[in-house]
Formats: sequence, C-alpha cells, structure tokens
Amino acid sequence: MDGGMLFALIEAVSDAFFATLRRRNRDVLFAESSCVSSETRENQCSDVDESIERKYTQYFADDCDQRSDKLILSNQLNFDRFDFDERKQPSNAVGNDKSFDTDDKWQTCNFSNYEQIECNNKQDTKTQSSEDGICGMITKVLANNTVTVNGTVKVQYLSTTFGEPVVGDLIKVCKTKDDSVILEPLRSKRIRGKITFVGQLEMVVNGEIIVFLKSPLRKGAKVGAFINCMAIESRQQKFMWRGILPQDQTQILSEVEIAEQDLLKNKFGIEITQDIDFGSLNLSATKSMDITIRNLSTESRFLKNIIKEADDIHITFQRLKIGGLSGIFPIELKPQFKYFLNCIYTPKYLGINKHLIVFEFEGFQIGRYLNVRVIDSNYLMYPDSQKTDKFLNYRRPFNEVIKRDTNLRNVLYDENVIIVRAPRLWTSNKHNSFRYGKYPIPDEVFKAFENKFDLEETFKFFKEPLTPQNHERKFHYLLHCEEMSQFLEMRQYDMDNQILTRCGEYLSLQVPGLAEGRPSLLIGDKVTLTSASSDSKLVLEGIIYEVRQESILIKLHHNYHDTYNGQVYNIQFHFNRGVLRRCHYAIKIANQFFRDQVLFPAKINFLQPLCNMNSNRIKWFNPKLNIRQKQAVINILRGVSRPTPYIIFGPPGTGKTVTIVEAILQTFSMDKHCRILACTNSNSCADIIASRLLDSGQVTSHDLVRLIASYKFESCPSNLKHVSVAATNEESESWLFHKIVVTTCSTAGIAYRYLKSSTHFTHCFIDEAAQATEPESLIPIGLSAVGFGVVVLCGDPFQLQPICINKVSEKCGLSCSLMARLMKTPLYSRNSTEFEEFGNYNPKFLTKLVYNYRTEQRLISINSKLFYHDELICVNEADEKLLLKMDLNFPLLFHGVKGEDMREMDNPSWFNPMEVCQCVFYLTQLYKCGVSASEVGIISPYRKQIDKIREFLTSLELAECAIATIEEFQGEEKRVIILSTVRCSEENLQYDFKYNLGFIFNAKRFNVATTRAKSLMIIIGDPYLLRLDENWNELLQYCRTNNAYIGCELRDEN
Repeated sequence: MDGGMLFALIEAVSDAFFATLRRRNRDVLFAESSCVSSETRENQCSDVDESIERKYTQYFADDCDQRSDKLILSNQLNFDRFDFDERKQPSNAVGNDKSFDTDDKWQTCNFSNYEQIECNNKQDTKTQSSEDGICGMITKVLANNTVTVNGTVKVQYLSTTFGEPVVGDLIKVCKTKDDSVILEPLRSKRIRGKITFVGQLEMVVNGEIIVFLKSPLRKGAKVGAFINCMAIESRQQKFMWRGILPQDQTQILSEVEIAEQDLLKNKFGIEITQDIDFGSLNLSATKSMDITIRNLSTESRFLKNIIKEADDIHITFQRLKIGGLSGIFPIELKPQFKYFLNCIYTPKYLGINKHLIVFEFEGFQIGRYLNVRVIDSNYLMYPDSQKTDKFLNYRRPFNEVIKRDTNLRNVLYDENVIIVRAPRLWTSNKHNSFRYGKYPIPDEVFKAFENKFDLEETFKFFKEPLTPQNHERKFHYLLHCEEMSQFLEMRQYDMDNQILTRCGEYLSLQVPGLAEGRPSLLIGDKVTLTSASSDSKLVLEGIIYEVRQESILIKLHHNYHDTYNGQVYNIQFHFNRGVLRRCHYAIKIANQFFRDQVLFPAKINFLQPLCNMNSNRIKWFNPKLNIRQKQAVINILRGVSRPTPYIIFGPPGTGKTVTIVEAILQTFSMDKHCRILACTNSNSCADIIASRLLDSGQVTSHDLVRLIASYKFESCPSNLKHVSVAATNEESESWLFHKIVVTTCSTAGIAYRYLKSSTHFTHCFIDEAAQATEPESLIPIGLSAVGFGVVVLCGDPFQLQPICINKVSEKCGLSCSLMARLMKTPLYSRNSTEFEEFGNYNPKFLTKLVYNYRTEQRLISINSKLFYHDELICVNEADEKLLLKMDLNFPLLFHGVKGEDMREMDNPSWFNPMEVCQCVFYLTQLYKCGVSASEVGIISPYRKQIDKIREFLTSLELAECAIATIEEFQGEEKRVIILSTVRCSEENLQYDFKYNLGFIFNAKRFNVATTRAKSLMIIIGDPYLLRLDENWNELLQYCRTNNAYIGCELRDEN
C-alpha cells in the first residue's frame, strides 16, 4: 500500500471515529443537560466536537507521514513502517523483525447503534458511574477505580479486561448482567514481537507498541528479545498501541536465551545428567563427581569433544572405562549403554560459579551448566543472617502512620494539645526579634498525603516548567511535600510502651537501629512523650542531649524530669524544622530581590570590573595553578556579571577546592573592604577550606571564623577549635566582624537574624554547589546577592546530587541544584561554536577545569568519555611499581563475584559475605606489597557491608583502612580504592530504585565511586547484574578489552 492510499484510509477511519464520538458525546450532553436551553446545548456540543477533532486530528497527523517510507515513532528513534493490514499471518514471525504474530481475529468495538444514556438530573452532571456504551479515550485516571473519558464523563468501574487503565487508552464501557461496570479496549490483539527499544521505565515492541514497565529493570527486557503481550489501542504520544505484559516474565526471551534453551535439551536419544551441582566448596579444597551419559537410541552416537568455556582451568575430566568408554575422541556411545565421566573441580574464585560445558556430538551439541558455591571457611556469617526473601522490620506500616497523622499534626503545630516544653539545649539572643516564619504544611498537602492522592495531579503546577512566575510557589510546595515525607518517615520509628532509665542527670531511651541511622537523630532534636495508659492531651517534650550507639539521653521539663519514676510512654521522634524554615525564607528573599539576576538570568548588564588584573600582574599564592584555574580566579576578581553566579565546573580531581581557596585569598588580599562568606554543603568540606586558608599563612585567626552548628561543635577538628564559633551561642553575632566566614549553606542562615545591611557580604563562595538543593543554595546567596555581591558556585553536576525522600519533589525539581539548573540555560550551556578557545563555555559566566591531578589517564578514561566529552587531561604518571608488586598490567581490575546479597533479621541494609572475603583478600595483598592502611579506601553503597568488612578485619587483627559509603567519599581520594558493589539479585533491584540506593541506574553514584583512586582501582561485583546498566556495561567492556577482568566466567550477551 502506497503512502497516498494509507493516508486516505486513515482519513476515512478518522472521519468515522470523529462522527461516532461527536454523536456519542452529544447524547451524553443532552442526557446530562436536559434542563439547559437548546441554544446552550448546541454551543456545548459544538465546543466538544471541535475539541475532540483537534485532539485526534493531531494524533493522526503526528503518526502519518506521506513523504517517508519510515514511521517516526519518537524524537530519538526511527523504526521500519509496519504493514497496515495486521491480520496477515507471517510464516516466521520470530525470524522477521518487521512482522509479528497476532490472534486470528481482531477484538473490535462497534461504533454504531448506541443507546441514549439516561441520567438523573439530581446527580452530578459530570459523573456516569454505571452506564453502558460510553466509548472514547481516557483523559484522566482518578482514585477509587474512576476514570474520565473524553474529558467530560466520569466513569466508576468494577474492573477492566486489560489491567490498569492509562491516560490515552481507547475504551468501551460495558455493563454485566448484575449491572457491574467493566472497561474493555476498543481494539486489542495478542502478539509475539521483537523488542526494538528499552528505556528505564518503558520499552517498544515491533517499533510501534509502547510498553510501560512498573520497575526500572525487567528480566530479559533487552533489544532483540522476543515477547508475548497483549496490545490495546491507545494514544501515547507518537504510539498508537500500548502493550500489556503477562505477569510471567519468563516469556521475554532474547535470541541468545532461545538458543541456550535449545542447547540444554537432550537430543537424539542422548541423555546427560541435568544437575551438575558441586554444592558448597571451600576455596582450598578439590571435589569430584560423576556425570552420567546415556544413549537411549537404537544407533551409536559419537562424542567428538567436550568443550569447556574459555578453557576453564577449574575443571578437568578423567574418562573411566565403564560401559566401553574409551579415552580418545571421537568416542563411540553404543545404543542402550550408560557411561560415566569423572569431573574434578578445583576452585579459584569465591562466589557462586556457573560454568558451561558443551558435549559435542556428530551433528548436534548438548550443554550443561556446572554449579558450585565457593566459600571461605575462615569467614562464615551465614548462621546469624538470612537471604533476601524475608526480614523483620520494626518500622510502622504506612497505613498505621496515616491513621495517627491528625494527632501528630496537632503536636507539630501546637493545636488541641498541651505541650510541656523542655529546657532549651542552647540559648539564643533574646534581644533579637527576627523570625524566619513557621511556614506550616498547608492543609491541602496534609489532605493529599492522608488520602494518598497523586501529588502531580493534585498540584498541577508541579508538572509545569520552572518560570519566574511559579518559582516561589513551586519550591514552597516541593519543600512542604519533602517535609511531609520526612515527617512520615520519622513516624515509622515511633515506639509505644517505653520505659526510660536514669543516666546521671539525663533520662536514657533505648532506640533500635540508631547506629544505622534508623531513625537519624541529632543533638538538639526533639522527642515527644504521651501517656501509654490514658488519652490525656498532655504532651511532654524532650530535648536530645547526647546520641549514643543504641540510646539517646534526653531532658524533660524539670517538673516531670525530676519526678520520673518508671512511667510508660509512647515515644515520637521529630526532626528539626530549622533548615526547612530557612529554605522557605531564602526562596522568598530570592524572588523578591534578585529573581532576574540569579534565578533566571537571560540578558545581563555587565557592571564595572572590581579590579582590572591579568594573570601576569597577579602574585599567585599557589604557583601550580593551571591556565584554566587562573582564568577562573581572574574572572571572579573582575566580577563584571555580579550578582549573576559565576560557575566553576570541576570534574573529579581537577582542583575545584584549590581554585576556590586561591580565589578567596586573592579577593582577601586585593580588596581591603571585602567580607567573604564561604559555604559548602557539608561540615567536612568546610573544615578543609578553613584549614587550607589558615595553612596558607595569608589569613590569621583574627580574619577567619569557622561558624559551626552547635551539635557539631564538639567534633570540630582540633586545628580549628581556636577559630570556631557555635551558631546558636548567645554572642554568636560576633562572627560577623571577621572578614572571612566559613560555614555550611544551612548554618549560614543564622546571619539573617543579625545583619542590618544587605551589602555586608561582598562575596559568596559555595563549594559542592551541585550537592545542595536550590533553596539551600539560596540561603547564603541571599546574604550577598541582595547587595549585588559576587556569587561563585563551584561543583560538578555529574557527581552526587541533592538527596530527596519524596519522589515527586525529587522528580519535579528539588533534587536539581541551582548550579545544575543554570548550566542547562543558554547563558551557561556548552557552545563549541562561539567559545571553542575558552573550553566551549562563555568565560564570563563559566570555566570548566579539565586538568586531572588525581589519577592517570587509563583510570579516568571511561569517565571522561561518559560524562565530560572526553576532555579530561591527566597530569599524573602511572604507579608502575605498585602494579608490578601486585602482578597487574593495568591500573583497573574488575573481579567478578557471583555472591549472595543478604540482610540480617532486623536490618534492611544489604551485605554480601563473598565480596567481604574478597575485599579483605585484596587488602591483605596490598599490605604485603607495602601499601599502608592510610593509602587504601574501601567503598560500598551499603552500611551493613561496611560493618561486616570492619568485623572481619578486627577478627583477623588487620589494620583498618578508610571504609565508607559513596556519599562519604565524595571529594576524597586514596592511592588504592577497593569497591564492593554488593548486589547480585536482579529481583531485588526495585528496592534500591525505590530508596535511592546502590549503583544500578544511578550514573552520578557510578561516577563518584569510580573516580576516587589515584593509582589502582579494584572493583568487586556481579558482572551479569552490573552490565544491565549502560555505564557499568561500558566499564566492563573496557576492562575486558584491556585484559583487566578476572573471576566468574562472563559470557557475551550475544
């Protein structure tokens, strides 16, 4: 069929479809509006007709291209055009990419002979919950099994014949004999087709059927696999059909898997032992077993060879002369005889190893997998642990939390309860009347959470692009949703019927899971106590004075604290709202004073330079700065774009903090009237900046102050004690008189209480800016930008981003830092045409650092390619001595381990015993090669894995190196990094995706974890699981190409 005929046919179907929908919806309108005048009814019908026709004309126009032999299905993908007559049966659907199998008959819906709907005028005129015959497109999916059809008619249904309905589905509303309402698709078909595209949450079958996945990963869902599914007619952007998968995922098979199934079958009368399982085997042991081969046919068969995968050195065969088996190939297997083959396994690597053995006969092959679980008997943690199928979780179910929300809301906002306040842990300046405002959670947000409403549907502006008009409202509500999620998260750890014990001047409360941050409590946080034996509205407030491994020490109001005598209380934990209130206030200030200059900079009016210095006239405090770093410092000193932020884009190891420190020192030395606010997203990074400024010799303790949160004051580094001030000290405003203030973004908000002038801070530097949410960044920016000060953002948007608990807040913009958002705007975007000589960015607004001082080229090569346009230039040379001692020829090693991810009974964190053993083995080898503990770091995404590694090191009396999570290693570096990825179960990846854990599908975590090493990177993980992610697959291929892969056998996907 040519393009003209196709277009004519689509037009005919379109016209019939429109006519039917117009007639059907006109009937609905007449039935709903019998009391409305005829003129009004005609106008309404006309409006509906025009609306429907515009919508569907657009769908048809988008999907039909007369001038092309290709059907364009998305902005990224072109697929072959399919045959319009889909009822044709191809002779070999599996072998033909352009064809697919369908049922013999279409399941269609007739558009004619509809009965007129009768409607009670007293009912809601927009609701039809039980009427037969409504036909059209679902335009909204509501709660309680309700959908809106054609934008005007609400339908409440009992069930559907095609699973969960989706906006865009074309459906018919039918009634059963008992008047139940059932939704059926207008047209449906069952197909077996080929997957032509796979995304994280969707895939495309045969180039024309979109399938939405409920999880980011589905077993076997890869390009080239074949799948059985039902397709229903639906309008999903460019796609005309939506696929619905069977619950049995085993029906998704790739061509390789189909071939594998065939290989494993017995053939031509030859039967070979199915389960070749050596069980558990110690690393230093050897085990043998017999494999049985039977010839049940009436002819002799000849065994030509036994092929071991990749010349596997683990496995050897000894042929036994039983049943006439000879020792020279080809071996004749006589009819109705049984033969035995002795197989000897010598383990080399820890883990669950699976080896493919292929028995090659004349004319056919039979394959078998040999399975063995190799363990280290020196380290057995299994008796106290269990696998991932079940574990005990003492957190409250979500529904139980919701039931208690009303009372908790009253506690949070002092309504309908009597709260007895505890004495404050820290005093504040009583003479200061400034207040941030409470910014309570609105009732509509509480209602949305209580009723489990779709937040994006409830607050439709969440879906809107961020604009100057909606910025303030959108971020206020995103913060409210985030606070509500934190609120509910904390409620899950509430404890009933608790008895406190006296501990000196405090009361002690045992808190299970406290060591793992479940719940996460800080000094100064609040707990509330209510009587467990009565319905009293009296609420006792307690303040946390100390957080221990398994308990907290609190104080109550002295009337109740001093007289406590074993009363039983229900305990509720509360996080500190102070940071959220500062974020709300900063959003308000930003939109009021510098929205166009900072939040949405487009057209910039450049100001007079603060100084006219060039590189040759500056006396550099750090003479080792490269040209990019010097240029960034000069542009900051000039400050012509102020207060529009200047960005230092620094990939891993390129000296971001070095550049920030130099810029601060140069500003301090050249501008005698400057007042500098240097902020970071973490206390550890703030300590580093303060230490380097003092170590430079250019700054004294009279010039610099380290403003630190009170709960962190005791843990302040000893070299900074003399310059540190607690943020809530009564005399804390004294820090304003120092020329350089170093603190965190959130703690900087304390300055709003004391500042009398908007021009107090002339410069604001934010390091790790890509890790701070936009509201958090605005806290310090507001202290400088209001007075047109210089604002500098330094970081890397391709490393760790802000962490959000609420998934809608994360999706709708709260997890995107101000720095990352600005770098997507035209002013800061990469432009290789205009700014090639300046590193492809406008030098007045951004400098990209490209010289890597951390590692050698071979270690950073894959990250440079994946994230940084392959522009990173390494300065360091290879550590050949270390590689020689470790008997390696490449600075990157991937050790494949098929282990078991496990959890202890009361802990949801994962660990992998076999990877623990392998980590300690490599650490031992490094120590033997002369590498000190201070030069090694072990990274794992799971806290329990870290604990198990530490336990094993202690039991072996080995020196402990730095062992931490990815987040804790951000900004750190070590000579050698050992990375344990832990996970090996594909079925449990949804847990990681839900709680933002692990590596899979998290490119930024991958980037951070794989860029911490200076000389050697050793990765231990399950290659079959990791290669499902495109970044990990790229790294695996890179290792294999450079002979840097060892461990379990890794078969090619193809």
